[in-house]
Amino acid sequence: MDEEQKKWYQQYSSSFGVKEVLRAGCAILTWQFIGVALALLIAIPGKNEIFADMIFGIFTISIFAFPFLIRWQPAYSLLRLMIGNKNLPLEPMPHSTIKAPHQPRSWWSYIPGIWGWLMLFLLLYTIFKYLSK
Repeated sequence: MDEEQKKWYQQYSSSFGVKEVLRAGCAILTWQFIGVALALLIAIPGKNEIFADMIFGIFTISIFAFPFLIRWQPAYSLLRLMIGNKNLPLEPMPHSTIKAPHQPRSWWSYIPGIWGWLMLFLLLYTIFKYLSK
């Protein structure tokens, strides 16, 4: 981390305590209950069960995706609003200005990745072939 990131992290960690963790946990539970309630409202037995499952899945996946969006200004503003602590930094964590040196890779270092993609395509082909029967 460079100095600007360390300064931001110091202010963030000194302002984040038990109260903020509890508020974040309550926000997560509330979001999950909203997803369950919408899924139950949409689910008509025998008709919209798959759509209700998709709604519930979207709400569940969004809980796990939200932490990866924290460097995005609207998501960070939503986090500050949920937590309710005015001492948190106004802007999300700044991007690093330190660049790591990049060495060119040898041709053989791409072989495991290509092999993994081939195995994935073979698996998908097998699944689609099986489902089309």
